[in-house]
Amino acid sequence: MKKVLFLLLSLFLLSCFQENHYYTNTVEESSKEKIDSLKRVIEEMQKNNKAQVQDSIKGTVKQDSINKKQPKPEKKPKKKEEKKPVKLSKPTINTQTDTNTIKLKDGRISVTFGVRRENRQLIRIYGMQGQIIYTFENINLSYRISTSLGLREDNTVKTAITSTNPGASMYWYETYYTFDQDNEPLTKVEKRLPAKTIEDSKGEKYFWKKDKKKWIKQEIVLETNPIPH
Repeated sequence: MKKVLFLLLSLFLLSCFQENHYYTNTVEESSKEKIDSLKRVIEEMQKNNKAQVQDSIKGTVKQDSINKKQPKPEKKPKKKEEKKPVKLSKPTINTQTDTNTIKLKDGRISVTFGVRRENRQLIRIYGMQGQIIYTFENINLSYRISTSLGLREDNTVKTAITSTNPGASMYWYETYYTFDQDNEPLTKVEKRLPAKTIEDSKGEKYFWKKDKKKWIKQEIVLETNPIPH
């Protein structure tokens, strides 16, 4: 009986040992498989990361080479805006006679400015029939005469001012002209400047005699009362 019990106990212990050994081997094999699996995953991640880093480096090198090949555009200096002068009237130029011409709205000639020769220049004012009505002359010698014109909207002459500087003199002279709608002279007033008297400030007034083409001085009539006896 004792032998049988001993035999049964031995068999039980043997089975327990074998079972424990089997469990230990199974756990070890399972852990080894997991470790191997983790190693493979880590290796794949390292390969992928390495490939991404290489692609990024290639892209950066390629972009740098493109940037080096393309020259940077040069900055052009900004041009300063120049203010254009405002022109009140723009005469046309006749190339055949080298004169500046101001025309009426219908194309007829109103004024011509001749070429300046030997410091002299003729200014001609034309009537509605194309005839020369009046002439000014700009002179720049030892003495100086200059004329400026004022025009209406239709380019007919409205006013003219002639300034005369005799040179070696303490006075200069100005003459003021008026014209009608047909460029015909009307009046002129001659003044000596600087004015020293009332007569100098008023000047001498003249009227244009159209039929005789000359100036007539205005006469001042003084009215006097008879002295009673």
